[in-house]
Amino acid sequence: MLSDGTVVDIPSSPEFSIPAVRQPRCVGSVIFNVKGLVVKIENYEPYAIAGDNTRTGEFIRWQAELGEYNISATPFTERSVKGMEGEASGLSIKVV
Repeated sequence: MLSDGTVVDIPSSPEFSIPAVRQPRCVGSVIFNVKGLVVKIENYEPYAIAGDNTRTGEFIRWQAELGEYNISATPFTERSVKGMEGEASGLSIKVV
């Protein structure tokens, strides 16, 4: 699990993704923002920045370029970012 300030070394960790943990439990969708831009809307668990393989449940690798990223995930109570908006979670990472 990544935490705020994590440095991701692509040669050492070429396969990484960023999941959103469900809280509260009544999550219908999650919107992922990177540098203030929407990069993914997830309507089904598991919620991850690049999605997942629906057959295996494994996260799809996030194709991040080298650089610094401010990432946030905001839950909503209904699918397609509708309903009540929950509290956003965020972190900053550096990809090298």
